[in-house]
Amino acid sequence: MVLEKVNAVLKITREDPTVNFTVDLVTDEVLNYCNLKTIPQKLENVIAMMCIDTLKQSGISSSSGEDAGNVKSIKEGDTTIQYVSSTEMVLERVKNPSFMFNYTAQLNRFRKLRS
Repeated sequence: MVLEKVNAVLKITREDPTVNFTVDLVTDEVLNYCNLKTIPQKLENVIAMMCIDTLKQSGISSSSGEDAGNVKSIKEGDTTIQYVSSTEMVLERVKNPSFMFNYTAQLNRFRKLRS
C-alpha cells in the first residue's frame, strides 16, 4: 500500500527498483524504531512521506526515475567524473541521524517500549 502511494505522488508509472528498495528500507527503519512487527494503517502515510522525502533528496522525484546527475568526485588529470547512484544516495540519507528527526513526533505515538 505504501509503494502505491509513493508511486502515485511521484507519478512513477513503471516499477523502479530504487523506489521499491527505499520503501522496504524506510519501512524496516520505522518498524525497528517503533519496536513493531507490522505497520499500522495510520502509520502508512508517515512512511510514504518519509520515502518521498528520501527519494526527492536522492534525485528521484519524477516519472523518469533516472539519477539527477549528482557528482561524487571529479579528477582533472585525464578528466574523470564519478557520479553517485540514486541507491547510494538513499542509503546515505537513511544513515543520517537526522533522517527520522522530522518524524519522531509522529513515530513516537506508535512506539512501544521493549519488554
